[in-house]
Amino acid sequence: MERLANKWDEIAVSLCVAVGQINDFGLSAQTLSASRILIPVAYYLYHRQADRSFRDEPKNACDRGTIKSSVLRSLISLGFWPRRTAQGHP
Repeated sequence: MERLANKWDEIAVSLCVAVGQINDFGLSAQTLSASRILIPVAYYLYHRQADRSFRDEPKNACDRGTIKSSVLRSLISLGFWPRRTAQGHP
């Protein structure tokens, strides 16, 4: 827990950038069918040490495109594949 507390400022920035980036894609809490998609995006941004400028800097355009593609593929996959119960049945 101490390690998490020590890194919290950087983690919070990554979460905020992830939320903003997903919003830039036209998704919101009302249109996002799986909020768990936010965590991998924030994790990626954290390890890239992305700050708030990530969303606008031209040098990050390729990364933003990759994130967008991954998010949209994840949403499509969630929409087409049946959810499984704990026993593995749809």
